[in-house]
Amino acid sequence: LYTYPAIEYLYQFDYSDKRIFEYGAGASTMFWMERAAQVVSVENNPEWYSSLKPKLNSKTKLLFAEGDKFPFALEGEEGLFDVIVVDGAGYRFDCATVALSKL
Repeated sequence: LYTYPAIEYLYQFDYSDKRIFEYGAGASTMFWMERAAQVVSVENNPEWYSSLKPKLNSKTKLLFAEGDKFPFALEGEEGLFDVIVVDGAGYRFDCATVALSKL
């Protein structure tokens, strides 16, 4: 969940040529989808994953990973990312640790 001040802060930057990865998909995925060159999101709730997937455009990739696999979904993606958002349920420390190698 992004706060209003965080959203206002993010609006000031141009992400049109940036790659974004996010742990936890939802409204933020839609936000990034409209602004970035590529968005890769990983979700760990199967119902939410299924409801969100049809709403995404071709430059947005939605991954599904449950349990202990969730933080490591990023490792399966090639290349580096310009922004990595840790906003998923659980595993925040592990996600942040993995993210350091992909920035």
